[in-house]
Amino acid sequence: RDTTSTPTKHWGAGSRGMHPSLEALVPGTLTILAYGALLSERSARVTFPMLSNFRLARVSGYCRVFAHPHFFLLSQNLVDRSATNRIASLSAEPASSSSGFVVAAFDVNMTPELQADFDRREPEYHFASVPYKELDSAATGTGVLCVRPPDGDSGMRPGLEMP
Repeated sequence: RDTTSTPTKHWGAGSRGMHPSLEALVPGTLTILAYGALLSERSARVTFPMLSNFRLARVSGYCRVFAHPHFFLLSQNLVDRSATNRIASLSAEPASSSSGFVVAAFDVNMTPELQADFDRREPEYHFASVPYKELDSAATGTGVLCVRPPDGDSGMRPGLEMP
């Protein structure tokens, strides 16, 4: 696997006194790169009611994988564990530079409260700053993508509970 495009921001030591995986969630206007349920603007507005500039984009150097249970869905009883063992959620992980997928890109004003809400919704992910290219305009930028933690790391941050 080619990991030359792998960002290290979400796996290093935290410089702002927070868990390293939260470092990409900087205060101010921030672009979220969403896949899975957040590809729907309606679903994205549940977590980010004040989002703006909803559009489609592409990220390169990552692939989507079913990698781990989605603790938020389990904690909200949106998945009946007694009825199925199919509880893996969609995640993203570094891949070759020729890999990539379509995401929804939208802008939010990242406040400490919104950061905490997002972290509660996605406790098993790390957050990475990755480049993207918009599908309609070909404009480029950098946004935050939820990624699978490295092997051996549950992704759970101190203070967050697994259901």
